[in-house]
Amino acid sequence: GVTIGPDIADEFGNTMSAPQAFHFRINRFGPCITGTSLPPRLFAAFDHIDVIFDEAIAAGSFGPADISLGVPDGTTATGTSVTRLDDLTYRIALPLQVQPGDYELLLGPRIGDADGNAMDQNRNGIGGEAEDIYIFRFELFLCDLAFVSADPPAYAIAGQSAPITWTVTNQGDAVAGRTWSDAVYLSTDEVLDAADVLLSTRDCSAVSPLAVGVTYSRNAALSITL
Repeated sequence: GVTIGPDIADEFGNTMSAPQAFHFRINRFGPCITGTSLPPRLFAAFDHIDVIFDEAIAAGSFGPADISLGVPDGTTATGTSVTRLDDLTYRIALPLQVQPGDYELLLGPRIGDADGNAMDQNRNGIGGEAEDIYIFRFELFLCDLAFVSADPPAYAIAGQSAPITWTVTNQGDAVAGRTWSDAVYLSTDEVLDAADVLLSTRDCSAVSPLAVGVTYSRNAALSITL
């Protein structure tokens, strides 16, 4: 800050009644990102990422054009919107991401603060450089429940019950920790379509959580409906 007076007089010899203090801030660095809401290893599909800055950013300087998300299949997803949660935190909305594998988030560098300084992620005093792009890499692990086999009877009679056993495995990279249901259909071929008849759905909460590589078998007597 700067203090002026009080030993300053006008042309009549009148001095200042009190010194005047002025405070100001010199901001030579643009904003930088200090972290995100995602860990390096993620175990659930996601549709948003929260980003934390070290200072407040200018309204309108952060939008979908500043976001690039590299996904495991080699394509790029872009943010659909950016919402301010508080002075330092913003939420990036994304299409639901369900591909397991490696992701790379790129943000900036045109994001600016209220003083007009562009993003300065490397803190060298020169904002808006390519080197100021924020880069965060993380990996998504998901469960993948897959049908293994079924043991239907050799024949069945319409309107009567038939015993059926089926087996499912978790062939993914993460524990299946939520509840799900198995559906059993009557079909004339190996393709599930609108012509097939749903015989039953069975809740599988009793086998949840299902670890990676673990299988389970279910059996039921199902009424054959045509």
